[in-house]
Amino acid sequence: MKVENFDQLALKNVAHKCDVKRQRFLEKGDIPFLTNFSRAFFEVGQKVEAHVHEDMHEVFFVLKGEGEMEVDGEVFEIKCNDAIWIEAGESHQIQALSPLELLYFGLEEKE
Repeated sequence: MKVENFDQLALKNVAHKCDVKRQRFLEKGDIPFLTNFSRAFFEVGQKVEAHVHEDMHEVFFVLKGEGEMEVDGEVFEIKCNDAIWIEAGESHQIQALSPLELLYFGLEEKE
């Protein structure tokens, strides 16, 4: 068992070369097939540029705010309480239209 308060976790930059901050509760290897379980914070206008994970699905839950998510060239507006599943191999990017808070996790693609 592991219990932590997200507010006590360190803030670090997300891995996609941007200034968006995240807190990570679980890392790759903590639970089979899970690559991470994290919370991300975007300021207005901040963006995670388009990228692809060939070997990982990602699931996002919008805790607060509004933004745009582009998936394979199609733009979707996202808002509080939306849940989004990005399949392995789908190009995706996220941009905040207001202060945006996301809870997200990744799952390894089955072979």
